[in-house]
Amino acid sequence: MGMGLAIDSPQSEQGEPELRRKVWAMEASSRCNRALVTAQSVEGLLRGVCEALVLQDRYRLALVAWLEQGEDHPVALAAQAGEARGYLEGVALTWDDVPVGQGPIGRCLREERNVNEPDLVRSQHGTFWRRRAERFGLGSALALPLLCSDGRKGALALYADIPHAFGEQEIALFGELADNLVFGLEALWTREAYQSTLRTHAAQALAQEKALADALEAIAATLEQRDPYTAGHQQHVAELSLRIGMELGLSANRLRGLYLAGIVHDLGKIQIPIEILNKPGSLTALEYELVKQHPKTAHDILKGVAFPWPIAEIIYQHHEYLDGSGYPRALAGEAILLEARILTVADIVESMSSDRPYRAALGIVEARREILRIRGSRLDPEVVDACVRILDRGEFVPQLL
Repeated sequence: MGMGLAIDSPQSEQGEPELRRKVWAMEASSRCNRALVTAQSVEGLLRGVCEALVLQDRYRLALVAWLEQGEDHPVALAAQAGEARGYLEGVALTWDDVPVGQGPIGRCLREERNVNEPDLVRSQHGTFWRRRAERFGLGSALALPLLCSDGRKGALALYADIPHAFGEQEIALFGELADNLVFGLEALWTREAYQSTLRTHAAQALAQEKALADALEAIAATLEQRDPYTAGHQQHVAELSLRIGMELGLSANRLRGLYLAGIVHDLGKIQIPIEILNKPGSLTALEYELVKQHPKTAHDILKGVAFPWPIAEIIYQHHEYLDGSGYPRALAGEAILLEARILTVADIVESMSSDRPYRAALGIVEARREILRIRGSRLDPEVVDACVRILDRGEFVPQLL
């Protein structure tokens, strides 16, 4: 009861209590992550993120804008949502150093940094935006840069109905969301470019396959930059999977698909907060359930791409066990693809024998002992035997920090 009274009490000059503001930001960020996973187009992603943000009543406007070519440095509105959608109506947005360019969006784009405007009505950056903020009932704003690897530059902006709505924790949460949005956009641009090429240049199938593989490798590199503690993990798993597949005599085409599945097998972890991925202690039951969803998340992201291999399904199955005790679907026996069974063994060996953020490496000997212990029950015996031969020949070097 006491906490409820504290949260609902009249606002102070510094706005709502810090805990309440953080809850708003976490709820909004979580909804946006779901939009990132389910979007099938760039337009759908931008619209979905903006709509997810303004479901929190305190956020009256969310928008994404991009730089365009022109002498007056024009800025184009790509998507927006919220009760204050008329805020930018009739405004020729620019990031030039002129009165219209002094708002949070213009300064964010001009300086390529986060811009937190704690009190729009009392802003020191000109009367133009102060008047519009007062007219539309906007108290504070946060603008975050969207800097893409191909040179495209934009901003994600969020407006609240009270002053001082964005503290350090909120800025950090929405900063991570902006990074994830760039990742999602680049993945969709890659997919759209590939699918367009596939439709218009069917005769160039071989070149398209290489372009797709390069795109997957770029996505893998981007994902690993998000979490430096696991840098190289996917690459090591892919390489060990490839060796196991060769040991088992898989065809060159199947080996190619297996390798590509390996380099993005943890793609679904984009939806999991960094704090959980790198948590030094044990996960809570709720955190573990969230982690267990990452194969499905990756499948949802990749299932719409016309790969010549079942990459989405391989990744979906890479935590399944022969005895049905795995996740997320509790598949068993022959229902699990051979490539997924290979990826499972490689993932266990790499994870155990390499340093992790929460523990030092357990070593190859311990990893070898573990896969032999569950050989035939959880793990495919032929896959385990092939992996053991590779380990015994010294052909796998673990990753040490």
